Amino acid sequence: MTGEATLNAGDIARLAPEAQEQPFTRVLDNGNVVWLFNARDPSTPNDNERVTLLGRAWILAGLLETEAALAEIDTQRAIYEFFYARLPASYIADESLPDPATLAGSTFADISLLNQNLALDWRMFLQAPGPSVRAPDWQNEEGAGLGGDSTRLVVSGSVVPYNTSAPASLAASAAYPLRGAVSHVRNQGARGTGVAFGISAAAEALIGLEASRSVNLCEQLLFNQMTRNWHPSACSDGGMVLSTLQSMHTTGFRYPYENAWNYNPSPFRVATAVPPGYAQSCWWKADATTAYPGLYCADTSHQSGVVCTTIDGLNYCATLDPGLQVPGGTGFGLENPVPLGVGTGANAVDVALAKAAVHLGHPVIITFTVPNGMRNVASSGADAGVVPWNPFDWLGDDNNRTMGGGHCALLVGFVENADLPAGMTAAVGEGYFILKNSWGQSWGDKGFAYVSDLWVETFMRGLYVAELAE
Repeated sequence: MTGEATLNAGDIARLAPEAQEQPFTRVLDNGNVVWLFNARDPSTPNDNERVTLLGRAWILAGLLETEAALAEIDTQRAIYEFFYARLPASYIADESLPDPATLAGSTFADISLLNQNLALDWRMFLQAPGPSVRAPDWQNEEGAGLGGDSTRLVVSGSVVPYNTSAPASLAASAAYPLRGAVSHVRNQGARGTGVAFGISAAAEALIGLEASRSVNLCEQLLFNQMTRNWHPSACSDGGMVLSTLQSMHTTGFRYPYENAWNYNPSPFRVATAVPPGYAQSCWWKADATTAYPGLYCADTSHQSGVVCTTIDGLNYCATLDPGLQVPGGTGFGLENPVPLGVGTGANAVDVALAKAAVHLGHPVIITFTVPNGMRNVASSGADAGVVPWNPFDWLGDDNNRTMGGGHCALLVGFVENADLPAGMTAAVGEGYFILKNSWGQSWGDKGFAYVSDLWVETFMRGLYVAELAE
């Protein structure tokens, strides 16, 4: 894939009308969207922060691959196997659930019905929070680097890491299984690397839960492999969750630590049309006096190092493959990816499966179209982090479901309205998902957001789980 998916007219008409630019967005030549949100950093209250969201081609390609996978009987069987392996033995016995090994002759409808019944019972699966293994701040996580993935707003024209602050609301106070396992909030900066950050956040949470370790994984290498090797797009940030997880599984990808190749937020990067690509990717100060101090950098999406030679008067250049140079020092990866849902129609069952997964202590990667309501999320008060639900909140165009750009984040818990703290506005729906984002601690409740189940039904494009590989 080169940044533009191959789509027919029927797919486009069915999944997303034509995009129109809005005052606080800018559509790049490669189709991605630069989007401004109010970061609400106490030291710079009037500043906006910018992030690159994925354009329509990436959104639709992700929808199509997920929709196709969920139509396969093997996927329905994988969903059932995923939950069966984690369900309480008492529930399995009480419901007389069949062992997955006995489903060889079952039909698609039979297995889908089993999954629907599991979704209906999501409330029965809530586990108690595990012990807290999270380091006191990002600097003390295993493998923490220079803080390129943990920046606040650019201060005085320079990249400055944030000082860790605890969220004020549900992320810190609610009783959900992953509460002590979730890693510290990251910041993807100006690059469209949300898919790499959402997937890496899931891996970090699983390492916390299953290995009792607080780690900082290398998003830079994962995104490099995504855009250099697995679905090449040197001139366009992007990625699809399911195919990335599948590539991690089939290639045996193992993460290095963050400090092996520090993340580059590229805060001063600008997109260029001729030649197509980027400029200023390697600046860490606005006047270009400080360069990115990491292993490799280049004005491409994957930022691989470039080597050139001259033969017979002609210049030849190639990019290095950091996957060969940066070993997977942590030994951890992800395997056995399973899509739980896709946002192309009625998806209440898909969202209920996500509730069941987080109640069982398993993070759920979510892709979604970013609505206008995510620009101005309260950072204090009883409703800190709450993203309002408005079914027509499509950045000013109620038919335009890709204008806001696509993004990826992580669902780590679900809290019902009856269990909300005093003073917090009840969700329109049954409760709030706890969403860990990658826009830094200046956004939302120190980087977390609380989105209702109806919000997820409305804006979700895909839901995915994977297992920890060691």
